[in-house]
Amino acid sequence: MTGLVVSMSTLSASAAEPDHRIEWRGVSHIGAHDRLPTVPLRTEPFRVRFQTLDNDLTAASVRQFVAGAATRMFEAAVVDHRGPYAIWEAELDGRDVDQLQYDIEMVDGNDVDYLGPDGPSDDADPANRFTLDFVTLSHAPLGATPTSDGVVFRVWAPNAPSAYVRGSFNNWSLTNPMTRLGEDFIALVPEANAGDAYRFYFDATNTWKSDPLGRRILTSSSNNSVVVDPSAYVWTSGTFTPPPKKAMVCYELHIGTFAGLNDPFGSAPTPSRFVDLTARVDHLAELGVNVAYLNPVIEWPGASSGGYNPLSIAAIEAAMGTPEEFQEMVDALHARGIAVVLDVVYNHFDSRNHDLSNFTGPTAADNIFFDSPPASTPWGPQLDLDRDRVREIVMEAILMLFEEYRIDGLRVDALSAFSWGPQPDASNELMRTLNDLVKRRYSDKLIIAEVFGDDPWFTRSTSDGGLGFHTQYHTAYKDAVRGATLAGISARPVAEAAAKMSGELQGLRVFNYFELHDDAWPLNGNQRAVVALDSTAPHDSPLAVGRTKLAHAVTLLARGVPAILHGSEWLEDNGWQYFKIDWSHKTTYRGVFDFYRDLIHLRSSRPALFTTGSADAYHINDARNIFAFERWEDGGESFVVVANFSGQSREHRIGLPRDGRWRVAMNSDETRYFGGGDGSTGMLTVDAIAQDGFAQSTSLTIPSATLLLLWHEPGRCTGDFNGDDIVNLGDLALILSQFGETGPAIAADMDADNDVDLGDLGAFLAVFGESCAN
Repeated sequence: MTGLVVSMSTLSASAAEPDHRIEWRGVSHIGAHDRLPTVPLRTEPFRVRFQTLDNDLTAASVRQFVAGAATRMFEAAVVDHRGPYAIWEAELDGRDVDQLQYDIEMVDGNDVDYLGPDGPSDDADPANRFTLDFVTLSHAPLGATPTSDGVVFRVWAPNAPSAYVRGSFNNWSLTNPMTRLGEDFIALVPEANAGDAYRFYFDATNTWKSDPLGRRILTSSSNNSVVVDPSAYVWTSGTFTPPPKKAMVCYELHIGTFAGLNDPFGSAPTPSRFVDLTARVDHLAELGVNVAYLNPVIEWPGASSGGYNPLSIAAIEAAMGTPEEFQEMVDALHARGIAVVLDVVYNHFDSRNHDLSNFTGPTAADNIFFDSPPASTPWGPQLDLDRDRVREIVMEAILMLFEEYRIDGLRVDALSAFSWGPQPDASNELMRTLNDLVKRRYSDKLIIAEVFGDDPWFTRSTSDGGLGFHTQYHTAYKDAVRGATLAGISARPVAEAAAKMSGELQGLRVFNYFELHDDAWPLNGNQRAVVALDSTAPHDSPLAVGRTKLAHAVTLLARGVPAILHGSEWLEDNGWQYFKIDWSHKTTYRGVFDFYRDLIHLRSSRPALFTTGSADAYHINDARNIFAFERWEDGGESFVVVANFSGQSREHRIGLPRDGRWRVAMNSDETRYFGGGDGSTGMLTVDAIAQDGFAQSTSLTIPSATLLLLWHEPGRCTGDFNGDDIVNLGDLALILSQFGETGPAIAADMDADNDVDLGDLGAFLAVFGESCAN
């Protein structure tokens, strides 16, 4: 991976401060991605950026070295912030020289360290400097990079005797031979510009190939690559920091089937496009999800696909739009506070012939991207990951996603084909390289492992021998919740997995879901849960509605990173790859949407419900298939999740873990949530009857397939919102600050009707001045 420099510390990035000790764990400079322009020429000054932990340095500079000239020092300054990092920049001047070198001097009080291509060091080392060669352009990355004087093309072709770049800029002629540079060929073409089509041509074997790291490929036009300037798009949302991982709620969506069916926003082609999601981001914002988890968008054969049959390593799917439109879509999501996690498929490629196969000719030696015969997986051939350069090219594609498209995380598909596949050692090395990079440079991003079996090795830190993912699929939870929901088996394992507090695999390390794309994919023989529960259209029986709401609700309230599939918020019954979600359901099943909106708002805003909040499954009744678990924050709020997975409505007593006042914050069977209107609501009667090891308890009416979310109200008496045992002006200030708010579990909502209005203000004034001691 050319030009990648990060610190080698195994500690994760966090806040720093000037303390005469530079935190190497947050220091990084990735050559091409941290230079502006990406490929400086000898005719222009250029800027160098590098990254440190925020507030760590007191000063910094970039030292420039030119043979036969005095060393020049260029002062650096902080020009931006990204998550926990400060972005520093200095402008260098290498005009009219053939070659220059630079390193980065960092100062924290009396500690002075240096950063070069081998990483940070205590002492300056002439052998540890970045090099720019304006004659060979060896500092140019692979692919096609626009410059101030045309486009520089670079391709890996270690065994080809010669190569050309042919395109619309030279009428597809042999005008532009490429120059050998190590294992690569390189050429600067002044006539080329962004938007030009091109291919590489290996004349010895009469072989035409698209660019392995091309940002755009036109499969409808002989697989021609297109020159893209990734810096041309002007971002409007500024530097984006994702929500904290502990507060994330993920919404999986397939862009190609997201828009256009009975859609109030208007029609959309099939597949729908990046611009169609851009026009509909307010739907996600209204729902309250803060992570858009996108199915793959890397080029595949044809127009319609789920994305799990890639033809390219880096090209954005042309049927969905241009790279610029993809950037615009990410920008729009960021503007609504929504992070973007992208599903990536590096474990296999489409099984049909494509331009990575036999890259420079017909022989085994020409087949540089694959083994001969290819290493196989159940879905297609796997790249020859034993080759260092192949792994570096995959990592460069990942850096493009992070740096050029500002993606906030990855879901890495089918780890089983890596760690238990044909090249486990090389695959694991690739994954460790990815996760070490993220830990050092992108610690606020989320990296998800799609792997089943609950082996904690996948999320164990790389320093402890693991792969270092942030979170992994939680098989125990998924199997339990699907079994209880779809097969009616015991819900005990659901409660135990949802409230797990011990062992390695819990909290942030588990990715919880009831239904994602594999579970609703007709291609896999699966169907949406509402269809499995009610086979007769429109699949909205009380059983289907109640059980799916219950399953998703427990998922959202469990410890772990939760996710739902697009359309779940309105009882979608269509599969996901070829069938669009039906936007008329948002009106028909508005109550279902409101249920998820209110629940997601609580999950993403109340620390007691965060992934890192505490949990205790203190009540499990196997005979009735009812359980309750508490979610709480030390020194903060407490909620109790009560779930009835049985087919009968129950009068049921549970213990309450805290004394004081409790209310039903949400009841999934309320009519406003498209339920039957049964079950406990409002303020609860707390009895001095011991239950579940607690001194107090309450009797609940819990309809079948229903979730009740109980909330422990602040204060010991009505109107005492701040808990100082008297209803006073401090409490009046709170009710006025919350006046007009809607939703569950609002302190000033005294009548528990999910809004703070004049009725609540009147009730408050009636008790104003009362003491809780009375």
